[in-house]
Amino acid sequence: MGTHELGDCLRVVNEEITARLGEDVDRGWRLKLQTAQEVLEDLMKNG
Repeated sequence: MGTHELGDCLRVVNEEITARLGEDVDRGWRLKLQTAQEVLEDLMKNG
């Protein structure tokens, strides 16, 4: 699995969590997901 596919997986997981748990949790997860995506982007740039 490449980093691009992993990013897509994270996005789908985030959408599922948001749908189940609602908006309050969404903000916290969005921050975590954003951090994960930034790490992936750094890996892709430097990789």
